[in-house]
Formats: sequence, C-alpha cells, structure tokens
Amino acid sequence: MALAFLLPATGTQSTRFGIGLIRVQFPLAVRTGWPVMLLTILFFTFIDIIIDPVALRGERWFLGQIYYYPDPGKHFGVPVANYIGWAVVGFLSLQAYFPLDRKLPQPRLSSTGPVTGRVLLGCGLYYGVLIFNLTVTFWIGESLLGMTGLLIYLPLTVLLALRLLGRLPAG
Repeated sequence: MALAFLLPATGTQSTRFGIGLIRVQFPLAVRTGWPVMLLTILFFTFIDIIIDPVALRGERWFLGQIYYYPDPGKHFGVPVANYIGWAVVGFLSLQAYFPLDRKLPQPRLSSTGPVTGRVLLGCGLYYGVLIFNLTVTFWIGESLLGMTGLLIYLPLTVLLALRLLGRLPAG
C-alpha cells in the first residue's frame, strides 16, 4: 500500500478495461526509505484497528475465542497498547528487512506493467483482508465498529484511487 502511494510514476498506461493507471518505477532508495517505512507502519497498524476488535469477538463467528484481554481496552475492547505494539513490530520488521533489500541483487523490472501489477496485487491482498473483516463485522451485527472501519478507509481508498489514476502525485 505504501509503495502504491510513494513510488515515482512515469505517465500512465491503459488497462484492458480502458482505465489509465500510473506506471510506477521501483527505485531502491524510495522503496527502502523512511517515508515508505512510516506509511507502511501506519497501514500495518490501521488494518489491525479493523482486525483485532472483530477477532476479539471470534466466538460470534467461525473463528472462535482464540484470545482475550484481561483488561479490556477503550477501542471496542482492545487496549491502545496493542496497536502501539503492532506499530513497534512493524518498525522492527522493516528495520530488519530494508537493509537486506539493499544488499540483495536488484530485480530488473521495467517501469511498465509488471511493477504496477505487482504493487496492485499487494493492494488487492490488503483490501481483501480489509473487506473480509469488515464483512464479518457487519455480519455479526457490530454496526458501529463496521462504520468506524469504513470511515477510516473511505478517505484512504479515495486517495489511493486518485494516486493510481495519476491525479495525485507521489509522497
């Protein structure tokens, strides 16, 4: 998701559906820089803001009760420390991964289809997880929790669409 927002683009390319999407480049310095790290941590934590409260209610759907918090938190029973913890895990993971990425042989990817398509696959996976969790949230009757998730992701989705359509510059 962060790469979709921050990788530099070189014009647009038409898809088979007639939609012009940006052609992203894949420079190492951008994809392993601080802006990508910070935005990745934000997206990593945001998805948990949707997942954790509905997973906490797992006994109301097929997940079952796989965990609980001894001291329920303010955010739909989830302590804020949980989200801080996920941000720290994201930071530490990227701190380990980025130096490895800088040392590995660099892929020979062009600035056409393959890079844009790969970035979109990552976005699709992210949104698949999001949509699944929001669907379960509404299905178990947690409307306020579901609406909160929609309100978090609606502006991000609009910004992502504008970026992919070339109407929003990188970073």
